[in-house]
Amino acid sequence: MVRPIFILFGAAIACIVVGGAMSWLWHPIFHNILKAQLQLTETSRSFNLWKETPIPMFIEFHLFNCTNSEEVIKEHAKPELVELGPYVFSEEHSKVNITWNENATISFNQIRRWHFLPEMSNGSLDDVVVNLNVMSLAVAHMAPKIGSSLVINLILDKNGVIWSNNTVGDLLFNGCEDKILDFLNHYEPLTHIHIPFDKFGWFYMRNESWSYDGNFTMYTGVPFLEKLGKMDSWNNFTEVPYYDSYCAEVNGTAGELWPPYEEGEQITMFVSDLCRSLTMDYEEEISVHGLTGRKYVAGRKVVASPDENPENGCFWRGNSFPSGIIDVSECKNGAPAYISYPNFYLADKFYPEKVVGMKPRKDLHEFQITLEPLTGVPLDVAASLQINLHLQPFEDIHLYKDVPDLFMPMLWFTQRARITEDLASQLKVPVLALIVGTGTFFGILGLGLFLALVGILIVLRHSLRGAEGAPLLRNE
Repeated sequence: MVRPIFILFGAAIACIVVGGAMSWLWHPIFHNILKAQLQLTETSRSFNLWKETPIPMFIEFHLFNCTNSEEVIKEHAKPELVELGPYVFSEEHSKVNITWNENATISFNQIRRWHFLPEMSNGSLDDVVVNLNVMSLAVAHMAPKIGSSLVINLILDKNGVIWSNNTVGDLLFNGCEDKILDFLNHYEPLTHIHIPFDKFGWFYMRNESWSYDGNFTMYTGVPFLEKLGKMDSWNNFTEVPYYDSYCAEVNGTAGELWPPYEEGEQITMFVSDLCRSLTMDYEEEISVHGLTGRKYVAGRKVVASPDENPENGCFWRGNSFPSGIIDVSECKNGAPAYISYPNFYLADKFYPEKVVGMKPRKDLHEFQITLEPLTGVPLDVAASLQINLHLQPFEDIHLYKDVPDLFMPMLWFTQRARITEDLASQLKVPVLALIVGTGTFFGILGLGLFLALVGILIVLRHSLRGAEGAPLLRNE
């Protein structure tokens, strides 16, 4: 009896000590292993994955074609818009000009490459689109800054047009010839209007450019993993010059790297195309290739007017408008550009009521990102935005003296990225390691407690049997 019970209690004590210690130590041990994998260092696995993004990415463009352009000006009819597309391009990201800084940050530029995928598209890059002439309208909006409508009329009366017909390919990447641009570039000393390009295109000069997106400086997660991917500055600005107060602060991540253990109700990312940060709210848990992720969406608060959301007040330097748009004119060289969700999703009815053809849908038009909470790895991304121009009458400018006042949708796009099944399988390893390790060590602890309980019961039973066999009275 003695030897077996000692073995039982020895096993129980060993299980309790090992299980208890490892149950307590496993999380910090796992965190240090994860930390070594996720931190950006010249030898870490995450560095190579970040430098050349392995997840397949696509961008889908939808352009709006106005079918009644003459009636819009002559009769102030609502623009009738037909959505063309999608025109789908593959997208690749590479990091260049990488500099490791002494304050645990890394500086870099980003090259983005796009290639047209006709087999995934609905239409050709030769499709013709009728919509507002961007350069003419941009020049008209420069009048208040120049302080003289005489110069603007001189430019527009000879070279300006309200509408233009261009192919999809030219509007996106190839660039459109424009008399306004030729005039401004030739007579810059006279007009004092500097235009940093020779053609107009929404993504002109961006394909394979290392400079367009700007220079990013972000934290490497060394030594504090919770700072991984968070922005320190953009183009050496910790506060951008386009907005006021806290709205100017460069906050959040650059969008590709996120700190692990991301389980907050909100996340923030800096969007260089908007020259500002966006905050997204947690919506729900979803499954992507067997991994559970937390889905965050950019909702109504992002595009709310200062009257509805006072926190947005410092994003507006001029007059604000009803909820539904973001003013990015300062960020875009003074062009009258405003960002919304596609088809004015989540916008005040003020906007879609001025045009015909808007059909907002949550499943097609929301801006969302899904993160795996343990590692912070993006599982699914659909970043959808729409570019609009503000068409408005100008009393002293001949070309725009009698035009309707509305926000004209020009195009919308969605940047998509979804983790592959192979990468998802690799990502399951640390997720399962934490779960299995925790379960195993708690199981060992539980086994030890069970063995100890069994041992105690055996001892008690043996003691009781011994007591029952003893006489009540002893003979002296």
